[in-house]
Parts: sequence; C-alpha cells; structure tokens
Amino acid sequence: MTDKHRFQLTALAWAALVLAGAGAAPAQAIEIQTGNPDAVLRWDNTVRYNYGVRMKARDPAIIGNPQADDGDRNFAKNQAVTNRLDLLSELDYVVNQKYGVRVSGAAWADAAYRSLATDANSPATYNGLGGPNSLSPYSRRFAQGPSGELLDAFGFANFDAGEVPVSVRLGRHTAFWGEGLLLYGAIHGVSYGQYALDIWKSTATPGTEAKELYRPRNGLTVQVQPTSELSITAQTFFEWEPARVAESGTYLSSLDAALLGGQRFGPFAQGSMVSPRKTGDWGLSAHWSPEWLDGTLGLYARRTADIANQAWLALEPGTATGKYHFSFASDISIFGASLAKTVDGVSIGAELSTRRNMPLVSQNAIATALPGGPLVASKALWALADNGEVPGARGNTAHAVLNVVGVLPHTPLFDIATLTAETTWMRVLKVTSDPFNLYKGTAAYAAGKTSGAANIDAVTRSSSTLALSFTPSWLGALPELDLSLPLSYQVGLSGQAAVASGGAAHSGTRAIGIVADYKNRYNLALRYIAAFGPYATTPTGIAAVAPGYAALSDRNMLVLTFKTTF
Repeated sequence: MTDKHRFQLTALAWAALVLAGAGAAPAQAIEIQTGNPDAVLRWDNTVRYNYGVRMKARDPAIIGNPQADDGDRNFAKNQAVTNRLDLLSELDYVVNQKYGVRVSGAAWADAAYRSLATDANSPATYNGLGGPNSLSPYSRRFAQGPSGELLDAFGFANFDAGEVPVSVRLGRHTAFWGEGLLLYGAIHGVSYGQYALDIWKSTATPGTEAKELYRPRNGLTVQVQPTSELSITAQTFFEWEPARVAESGTYLSSLDAALLGGQRFGPFAQGSMVSPRKTGDWGLSAHWSPEWLDGTLGLYARRTADIANQAWLALEPGTATGKYHFSFASDISIFGASLAKTVDGVSIGAELSTRRNMPLVSQNAIATALPGGPLVASKALWALADNGEVPGARGNTAHAVLNVVGVLPHTPLFDIATLTAETTWMRVLKVTSDPFNLYKGTAAYAAGKTSGAANIDAVTRSSSTLALSFTPSWLGALPELDLSLPLSYQVGLSGQAAVASGGAAHSGTRAIGIVADYKNRYNLALRYIAAFGPYATTPTGIAAVAPGYAALSDRNMLVLTFKTTF
C-alpha cells in the first residue's frame, strides 16, 4: 500500500472520529428502518484513539539478550509507542426478538510504527529478514496497519422444542464458561482453550476483563432449559487459532522469534507453524440454580487443543536445512465445577477444575541436542507434531479460581467505588509424559545442571496469583461529567506456574489512571502502565528473565485514550 493510500485511509478514520464527536445526542446505536415492524436492524460503532509514550529508558541487561531485544530497541524513552486509531463496528439484525444475525469487525492504523527508533540499532542481534528497524509483514499488519479483521459472524435462534426453550448460535461467536474474571482467571479456569485469548491486549491494558480477551471462534453452541432451574449447553468448533501475543518487534514483545510475526531465531528461519486440527474440540456444561441455593452451580467437561505453543528446532524433511517451528498440543481434557452466588451484595465466583494431558512449560526442543543426533531427532519431532503432540512435557493438573466483586457506597472520599479481586492456584498432580526430558520443573533444571547456572525460569509444582482492580468514582463532578480513578494490580504470589502465562512469583503489572466520562458518550482516560518482575544477570551482563512480565520491566508507558460510540 502506498503512503498516499495510507494517508487517505487515516484521513477517513479521522473524519469518522470528528463526526462521532459532533453534536451532543445521547450515545445510541443507529437503528435502520427495515420496513418490517417485527425486525430490528442496529448498527453500533466505537471509535478509540490511543496515544502512548515510553516513560523508562532501555535496561542494558534486557536488551543484552539478542533473542529478546528487537521490540525494546525499536522505541526510545519519550518516544511514541502507540498513535493508534481503532474502529469497532457491530451490526445486529433481529426478528421477533428470537432470530437474527450478528456481524462485527475491527479496523486500525498506528502511526507510531512508521518511525521506529534508530538510536539503538543492533544489526548483529536483529532477528528479522530485512534490516534493523523494520517489522515482519505479519507484525506490521497487526501493529501498524492500516488493516482490519472480522470478529463476530453468526446466526442465532431462540425457540421452544415442545415446552423446552432452546437457544442456538452458529458461526463465529463467543459463549465462554466458568467464573474467571481477569487474565489469570481465564488461564486457570474451565474456559481455557475454549477461545483464543488476546494476551497482547491484556498486557497493553492491565485489568482488562476476561470477557474482552476472548476472540470469536467458528462453532455451534446449543443450550436447552428442561426446567426453570436447569440449563444444559453443548459446543463444538470448526476452527482454531492460537492466543494472540505481542508480535516480534512490537513495543510489548518479549521474544523476537515469536509468534506469527517472528522470522528468525539466530541463524535459523521460522518454518511452518503446525496447527491442531480445526475440528474435534467440544464441551458440555450444566448449570443448576435451585431456589434454596440462591446461586448457580456449574459442571463442565471439555476437550480442547492448546492455544499456547511449544517451540522446536529441526531439519526440514528431506533436507539439511534447520528451521524452528511452533506446534500446539491436541486432546486436552478439562473437567470442572463452579459456583456463582451473591452474599450481602457481594458477587462471589469460584471454580475447581482438573486437566488431563495438559502441556507443561518445557525447554525448547533442539534436534542437535537430543539423543540420536539431528536426523533421528528431527524425524521424531516431526512425527510428534503431525500427531498433535508436542516435544515438551504433559501432565495432569489441578486449578482453582476465586473472585469477588463488590460495590462500595458513598464515603467522604468518593461517591461510589467498585472492587474486584481474583486469586488463582494451580498444582501439577503428575507428569505423564516427557519424551525428551525437557520439563522445566525438574530438580536438575532448577539447579542449573543442564545449563551450568541456576535457572530463574524453573517452574514449581504449585503456584498462585492475585489480581486487584479498584475504581472510585465521582458522579457529576462537573455538569454531565463523571470522573473515576481506575487502579489495577496483578502479581504472582507464589511459585512459577507450570502452564504457559499462568503467573510467576513477584512478577506482574500495575496501572493507575484518571477517566472523564461526558454525557455517557465521550470517554477520555489517562493511564500510567508498568510491568515488573525479577531477572538474573549473567557474567556478560545479559538478563535471564523469569516467566511473566520481567522482560517488560523497562517498558513503562503513559497512554491517553479517547473513546466514543455512535
């Protein structure tokens, strides 16, 4: 796309923003006349503009890692890290309040990625295929744009089968289960793998609720309600996609080789990603809400492929060329129970679940370092990938999620406030397979016997996390203007999770902001966002980071956001 065309698209986007801000009518969807009194066609559009600046200088130890420095080097202190315009458009067509279709899509453009920093270029450590100070086509599409994607695209029907209410959704949609509220609740909850998670969004905006992180997936969801107290839901899926992470070279990326935007791992190019089959994931759930309980009990059984990858390096079939690949495990079984209840005005959610055949955090599999030599090991790695297996460890795990949501009444300090707290826990019950002895939870790995130095990224058998969100508000601080002060904090309390993105002790994020909401339509927010976490320094001064957010601990940012809906 030429610069002229980029300018034209950006100009149109800005025009949309100006038009959205014109007038002072209450926020509402555009309702389009259909000529049918029983049909309603609604069109919602949300425009969001973000401008963010890096507030902390590069940490020499972090950029000293040649496999994790590209995104850090691309942005200097006080440089814009986002200058982004987003549009979310949603179209709903409903007939008789029972049948209909929903389509939604997103578009974006970010000018911050047009002028990457040049003060810290390092051609020797750059892991792309072009020159330093550039992005891969995939990273450029999702970070810079202009680009877009389809989100929802499904039809739905609500009807009675005899006297039993039935609800059906078919197409790209979300219908997630369980009680998890925030990122770690989604990682450790019964919904894991049900939909891809947008971890990139969670990292950029700490405190984002889990429901905003699930990405629509093509599938069929059927719910029946045989009694007023019991509902049963079944799901099956027709596509799969991995978790969305900050791609190589972007501001919040922590690994140059990952994932779809990665191009090289040192001298090795990225080969094809080995995806699970599109069909075969399914789930069953039952929810019971007896009057005596004054709450809802849930039971769940699911079969899913993983949304987190495992990396391996092998010879390409029939060649002497080595490439690195990402593959994803299939056939994970999840069984769980949940409780949702309100006590004295406080909403409580809890889950207990177990997973069978769950991938565990493992070292990368490198054919030259495995038994049998490169050729034999490469064949073994390819055979595993082709069968929906991964080279790392698998095992049985237990998980728990507990959260509370409460509203605090008027005090001398604020008019009203909301408080959300969520804690998670997990434990490895048994390691059931580890074909190449790559599991990072062994005593040998923790002691560093395989690497010559203690490994700070060793996982533990048990781990826990905590996430807090507190938002005091002042209603009518000025005529038709409400103010709020959102605070969020998430951290690993103990251990290092044996599942990907599951949390690490003393590592997390924190954010503070101030938000002005005018006429319930125009929203302006200023937020300071920071990540933290421990790392060890090698004798050469390079950081060996723990899992979690340690690799991002030098990327504090101040972000201004304007949002409106029309």
